[in-house]
Amino acid sequence: MVAVCATRLVVPPRAIWTPLPADGPDGPVFSVLAKGRVEALLSISRRHVSRLSAGTFVPEGLIASFEAIMVGELQSEAYRVRLADLAVAASSSMVEGKQWKG
Repeated sequence: MVAVCATRLVVPPRAIWTPLPADGPDGPVFSVLAKGRVEALLSISRRHVSRLSAGTFVPEGLIASFEAIMVGELQSEAYRVRLADLAVAASSSMVEGKQWKG
């Protein structure tokens, strides 16, 4: 059995979620929007980029590289995972003799 540690993010309506850059202290991260809906905007011009809903994979480093932010449209919840943690979990799964199928 393998588990991955994730940070829970709560994004209320109209709150700003600033994605973490890939070169941040925790390294690259990704998030999964578990419930709600957020809008991706360019941070300076507030120009609409995309609308993300529950179940969406959120590549935070990519979004941060374009200086975009996400703004909650509904009460939203996301889970942030460090790529290093996912790599450790995947490699430990393979050590047990079962190949990871993720």
